[in-house]
Amino acid sequence: MPKDLRGTGIASALENYFDSICIGNDGDSEIKNLELSDSGILSYDVQIRHRQVTTIHIPFNGNKNITTYSLTTHATGEIDPRHPDPSKLKFGVDTPLGTVTVNLTELMEVIATMI
Repeated sequence: MPKDLRGTGIASALENYFDSICIGNDGDSEIKNLELSDSGILSYDVQIRHRQVTTIHIPFNGNKNITTYSLTTHATGEIDPRHPDPSKLKFGVDTPLGTVTVNLTELMEVIATMI
């Protein structure tokens, strides 16, 4: 039976990594699924939200927040952290400014020590 790893140090490391690639002043990531199978395969689904919010002043009406852009994408996959397949460690994530290349090599080295 797979072990749910949400709320662990592994989840925090993964979420912090994806938070760092979010575009915009209100972007964030959230772990939707993070499981370790009995065979040592790590399955993940990270929701990545790229969002920019701008505050404008409206005379006689105060300030108002305007969402300039908001794009939500997911990074999903399966990796064996102890013996990662290099082809599964690099992939593209769509952002409002184009595609960002994600490289999980260093992150998987850290995660392998945590498992």
